[in-house]
Amino acid sequence: MTLPATAILILLVATTVILGEVQDRNSTERRLPRFQDYAVSESEVFRGPAAALKLPASAASDVRAKLTENATGQPNFAGHYEFVTWGCGTNCTAGAIVDFKTGIVYSPPLNERTRWLPEYRGWGICAASWDGPWEARIDSRLIVISCGWNYDAQGKNWPDVYYLVWRENQFNELLHIRPPKK
Repeated sequence: MTLPATAILILLVATTVILGEVQDRNSTERRLPRFQDYAVSESEVFRGPAAALKLPASAASDVRAKLTENATGQPNFAGHYEFVTWGCGTNCTAGAIVDFKTGIVYSPPLNERTRWLPEYRGWGICAASWDGPWEARIDSRLIVISCGWNYDAQGKNWPDVYYLVWRENQFNELLHIRPPKK
């Protein structure tokens, strides 16, 4: 090999290594939120009797009934909350967040998508194809929800995926993944 060919080979290898590192760094930066990144402490996990439910006066009687019927009384989210869901018609899911320490009931994430349902205004989660699932954990403030109408030519729905974190009694969107156009 001549000197110029060796130099070109070294330059090519160095460029490949550098580009590989940049690609690895970018993929690390795009890492999906993980439950352990939003962990709650062991002391935040609920272990006592639940406080009485405190629903806002604006909650329709149907919401009250569905919440009473579907709540398990066991926290499943962020230490002392239960993420409760129930069906609200074809392609619709409603729900609430119940705080067992205080009894306060909060609107669910993504509730703006069901504002057109008068009886569930502020209580619906996804007024679209609820292909689910949602995932929450008692030891994390992160919740992951899949919903939306995104059908491909074969009729398969590819729902949007939302990564939300519970902070100061409300959900903040961390990441919204839209499926590619099919």
